[in-house]
Amino acid sequence: MKVLVLLQISSEADLRKMQSLESQEADRVWTLYEENILKEIYLLEDKSGAVIVLDAESLEEAKAAIESLPMVEAGVLKPNYMPLTLWPEMQRMLNDHKRSTPSWWPN
Repeated sequence: MKVLVLLQISSEADLRKMQSLESQEADRVWTLYEENILKEIYLLEDKSGAVIVLDAESLEEAKAAIESLPMVEAGVLKPNYMPLTLWPEMQRMLNDHKRSTPSWWPN
């Protein structure tokens, strides 16, 4: 299951606290990447947070992964979970237009 997670900096966040957690946060992000749960991560252009794309077995697994991030544990980042599902019309459109399914499209 794909889960999009918006992590926004808490209005009460302390910049020094964030900076003190950067190394631990990077280590945990890397571990989740190695575990093949975290697929992508982006910083919001205005630097008010980040967006993470997860591929987890369940929403519970996705939440456990995000809640293991040091900045989330410390309350510096607040997560908003958005479970995603495949767009069912994609396969029909490909078939109607006699196009093959892209290699990246899940079966």
